[in-house]
Amino acid sequence: MKILASMVACLICIMILFAGCNKEENINSSLEFSFDSEGNYEGFNDMPSDYTPEMAQKDGYFVKGYYNFAANESLWDQFLTDSSRGNDASIRIVKFYASDELSYFFTDLFYRDGYYYIFESSAESLEKKPYEHLLKLEGSLESPLEDSGVFILTNDDTLTFDTVVSKMISSSFQYIQSIPEFRIIMFF
Repeated sequence: MKILASMVACLICIMILFAGCNKEENINSSLEFSFDSEGNYEGFNDMPSDYTPEMAQKDGYFVKGYYNFAANESLWDQFLTDSSRGNDASIRIVKFYASDELSYFFTDLFYRDGYYYIFESSAESLEKKPYEHLLKLEGSLESPLEDSGVFILTNDDTLTFDTVVSKMISSSFQYIQSIPEFRIIMFF
């Protein structure tokens, strides 16, 4: 009888564990790829006004913060895996920055039908723009030089880390215009 009770207790623990794991995945997979009549993304319509990194972590979002604080990093890894296999995927990234007050914004990233889409809650335009490639670029940045990297979306898979950084710091309009379009997801 004790063996049966132990087996039932183990099964209940396993079911609770799986239920907890599914909660984290369901939040990001429930992001709706929806647009209003003018073609603007609607995912930020009901966002909270006060939000903390702890709340974002509890809500099951990938949290990126000041000094590279991160939570739920496995969600980012899962998004990369799913999209690289051609499977539809979505993730909400909450980026926190320290200034006088803690500030934050949301980035929703989707992979649908072979294209990536990015929407940022702080952007003026939330129109749908497809990108073919999500690139992880690595190089050296700052003085003294430190290893760094950036994830970008682009339609040109030949872009390099140095090209992306050069475009960001260049004052030459002609040079900036010569570089193919890209969108920065995040630095690492």
